[in-house]
Amino acid sequence: MRKQILLWLCLMLTVPSLAGCWSSRELTNIAFVIAIGIDKSEDNRYLLTMQVMNPRNSASVQQASSSKGSPVNVYTGNGNTIVEAAREAMQHISRELYFSHANLVVIGEDLAKEGILEVFDRLERSPQFRTTSFVVIAKDMRATDLLKILTPIDQIPANKIIKTVKFSESLWGEAIKKDVKEAIDDLSSSGKQLTLTGFSIEGNKRNGRNAADMEETFVPSRIISDKIGVFNNDRLIDWIGGETARGFLWTQNRIKSTIVNFDWANHKEAVSYRVVRSKTGTKAELSNGKPSVTVSVKVEGNIGETHVPLDLWDPAELVKLQEAIRKEIRKEILKSVEFAKEKKVDIFGFGEYFYSDHPKYWRRVKKEWNQKIFPELEVNVRVDAYIRRSDLRTKPYFYRMKGGE
Repeated sequence: MRKQILLWLCLMLTVPSLAGCWSSRELTNIAFVIAIGIDKSEDNRYLLTMQVMNPRNSASVQQASSSKGSPVNVYTGNGNTIVEAAREAMQHISRELYFSHANLVVIGEDLAKEGILEVFDRLERSPQFRTTSFVVIAKDMRATDLLKILTPIDQIPANKIIKTVKFSESLWGEAIKKDVKEAIDDLSSSGKQLTLTGFSIEGNKRNGRNAADMEETFVPSRIISDKIGVFNNDRLIDWIGGETARGFLWTQNRIKSTIVNFDWANHKEAVSYRVVRSKTGTKAELSNGKPSVTVSVKVEGNIGETHVPLDLWDPAELVKLQEAIRKEIRKEILKSVEFAKEKKVDIFGFGEYFYSDHPKYWRRVKKEWNQKIFPELEVNVRVDAYIRRSDLRTKPYFYRMKGGE
């Protein structure tokens, strides 16, 4: 009994020494990386750029302190691998780089054209890096140049890019938000090609690096969302924007709200239709060995603006307006389909629908899907558009001025 009591006493004395965190890190020894950029340098090595939080100035932004300075600092490193480039960059900073808070990955356009398989292998392999981080392309420039630009309102440039992707996709329909995991899934799929949003700099690139320029009412350089990059396997091959980009997003069921302008009464883009909700469904069909796809879109919205006389109390005119909206959205979708067929890249994921619904057929054609089957695929587009409201007017104020009753 005495031996058992002594044993328990020894165990109880050792418990406090085991309560510490063996892998703990002091905050004063950590540099939080919030965004990374990856390029290829002139000597064909990786150029890794890291946007690092400046704790003192970032905190002052939140607390409205009078201290000035950049909320972030940028560090770069070169290496034959991304890991080596990160290690090289650590020589320029007095703290350990910590990647768990990195929410953004920017890939330079030149590297994207060369191929990005190795990039995503490293991102997925790292135990510290999160695959929920967003991925974008630096259009017509290097990723390192994009990450050196400061931004107003959102003082953290990485946050500005992330928010822009989200809002551009849901409120405008010409950008697509995609994280590392989704990008890897697209790269791994034989039935869908990768697409990523591009960002560029509008204005003076040099001045945008100076914190003092952010105090101006009109900043000299701005980071903007600029088209959607289209990939063939892991290589960037082209860009789509405008109606073509939005037509693509209609098929992906990613349009939450946007503005559709259409012609009316021999006037170009005379009426503005404000989408408030939409839903898209896609069905793959196989008839006598011939594949086809049907894309069905249901849209509801309001008349937001008109430059011609309209009478929304007239049921016949309302039906004609809805038909005009239907044709405009259908035209945008078919425009994106025509582009993809010409480039021989199934960015819509139609192949994945055949993989799911017709697996035997898919196993037979998947190797030649993009080159032979997809360019000849029959794509049917059905759009149902409804006008729910006309905001505060059923007739514009100039309706009577132009002969209306």
